[in-house]
Amino acid sequence: MSWPRDANLAEFPLTWQEGLEFIKTMNAGAAFAYADWRLPNRRELRSLLSFQTARPALPHEHPFVGVFDGWYWTSTTAVISPSHAWYVHLGGWPHVFWR
Repeated sequence: MSWPRDANLAEFPLTWQEGLEFIKTMNAGAAFAYADWRLPNRRELRSLLSFQTARPALPHEHPFVGVFDGWYWTSTTAVISPSHAWYVHLGGWPHVFWR
């Protein structure tokens, strides 16, 4: 999976639906010469986290700019409610919830 360097391309905060629409727009325009963008699943997004850091909860030498100090949506839906998705908080303690 490729990650854009700018972690705030969509100018957060967004609802899950707005995030999905933003991805469609990126694919339609072949953003950064790719047309297969998607939201990361819960495990992929969690794999970036560092439990030793906060604001952002990423390793000290992470490659991203513009990290939003809040919730990032994933493509993982909740089993008990498929109309809801999991999200990961990159601000303080790295939490994972669904909404």
